[in-house]
Parts: sequence; structure tokens; C-alpha cells
Amino acid sequence: MKRRRQQGFTLLEVMAALSIFLIGVVGVISLFTSGTKLHQDAENRSRVLDLQGALLLRVERELAAAVQEMPEEGIEAGRQPLPGADGFEYSYRVRTARGFPPYLLELEVWWQEGGRWVSQTTRQVLAEKDPPADLVRRALQRSQ
Repeated sequence: MKRRRQQGFTLLEVMAALSIFLIGVVGVISLFTSGTKLHQDAENRSRVLDLQGALLLRVERELAAAVQEMPEEGIEAGRQPLPGADGFEYSYRVRTARGFPPYLLELEVWWQEGGRWVSQTTRQVLAEKDPPADLVRRALQRSQ
């Protein structure tokens, strides 16, 4: 009798090939999900940097208009929604050395990332504004 050659794959070979294929697919899918998360994180941080630049100017103007003399304990504003940016909040604190310039402005922006709140803090030194030219002239005239 002649022996017939088997054609095709055994069930065991097919199952082994499928297992290896599925492990590869799961790896690729996890790369896509972690890549998407990293992209979203980078996008949020980029947006926060843009928002912080505008917010620093706004807070600096508000402080200059509202405060004639800085209290020794400084000024602190709790978390509040960031106007024009849904899902973002901010807080700030101004610290001083015995009530004299320069002042340290700490601006913190909060947003939700993956179901938890994260924040980024920016610090900026606020120097005393240049005095008006006529006050400088008067001071120079008195000193002569």
C-alpha cells in the first residue's frame, strides 16, 4: 500500500500560530493606546503653557490695579475656573519679602487627565514698576 502525504496543518500548529499572532496584535494595540495617551498629555501641557502666559499677564494686571501696597503675608487666590478654557482651573499666590519688591508670583493651573487632577506651576518674579519720569526728576532736584 501506498502512503498518502498529509497536506495542510495540524490543529496544534494552527493554534500555536494563532497564539503568536494574537500576542503580537495585543502588543500593537497597547502601543496605540499608550501613544494616544501620551499625545493627549502633551497636548494638554502645551495648552496649559499657552494659557499660563496669558494668565500671568492678567494676574499681574489685576494685582497692580487692586493692590497699592502688598501685605506682608502676601496674597493668595484659591482654585477657580479658568475663563475661556473648559475643564481648567487656576490658583495663584504672591509672596513677598517683608512687604517689599520683588514679589514672587506662583501660578498653578489644574486640569483632569485620566480621571485625576494634575497641575503645573509657573513661578515669576514681579519687579516694582518703573517710577514715572516726573517723580524721578523731582527726587533728583531735591537731592541737589
